[in-house]
Amino acid sequence: GDPAALRATADQLKSKLGKAVVVLATVQTDGKVPIVASVAKELTDLVKAGALVSALAVDLGGRGGGKPEFAQGSGNNSTNLSEALAKIDADLQRALKKS
Repeated sequence: GDPAALRATADQLKSKLGKAVVVLATVQTDGKVPIVASVAKELTDLVKAGALVSALAVDLGGRGGGKPEFAQGSGNNSTNLSEALAKIDADLQRALKKS
């Protein structure tokens, strides 16, 4: 569950899936929640990785951000991780329906 492994996994998934948005988070033993998001270049007009990570991190009591194609952050409260990811999923569904 370390951030470097999340980055590598996000890169692998994005290259395998192509035109995709990948958001990954894991709960570490100390309760911290590393987050990464990777967005295909052709989708950055609709979805920005930095905005995804920032929103998710804030919901988890942390912070994060980055560039339109890749971002990372960390949360401090894993108790509402499922709800926070569901909210991001709903936001993504709405954003990508515009394409």
